[in-house]
Amino acid sequence: MSTVDSNKKVFNVIVLGSVNVGKTCLLNRLCEREFPLKTMPIDVLSRITFMEDKFIEIAFWDIAFHLHFRSTSQPYEKVHGVIFVYDVTNIKSFKELFLWIDEYRKFNSSNIPQIIIGNKCDLYKDKIVETERVRSFFKTCGVPFFETSAKTDNLSDPIEYVFQIFSLLMSTHEYEIEKEPLPSMMNWLSNLFERAAEGLNSWWIRNR
Repeated sequence: MSTVDSNKKVFNVIVLGSVNVGKTCLLNRLCEREFPLKTMPIDVLSRITFMEDKFIEIAFWDIAFHLHFRSTSQPYEKVHGVIFVYDVTNIKSFKELFLWIDEYRKFNSSNIPQIIIGNKCDLYKDKIVETERVRSFFKTCGVPFFETSAKTDNLSDPIEYVFQIFSLLMSTHEYEIEKEPLPSMMNWLSNLFERAAEGLNSWWIRNR
């Protein structure tokens, strides 16, 4: 992790999952403490908390919507934790979860903290993915599993509880090597937008 000063450590976390599983709403609940009435694509949100006698800042990066850059390893290499998200009302998003896990592990085999989140538990009448089967499977893999709702905490693991558990996992984890600090991820994001702009410019020239 990067150390901003002697009293605060910074962790980079990537959030992976298919489109419309509620990643943006989850991050807003985690970092802004609110459920957004309208959702807009976000790249990063951060939150500071106190853990293990230290202030830690966790930057949550949603890179999943940049589908045309998923073949590059760079965004997967500079992280300290991973959150995989699926929608409990959408079996397709659960099946695709394993594609996200395989893709991440293809580029990063380090044993950093990872958790699985089944989101949208407030839509219990539409729930398709069975809790116990998922919990049993990931328990054998040693990966913590939670079911949440970005909208309400009444019917699931509270968002704050999940955040505190994950923060503790990272703050107590012994990382094999020091990862690059937050600016390295910012550089990757800047390069991503530059490449996207170049692609759009080429398309416009070909089709004008």
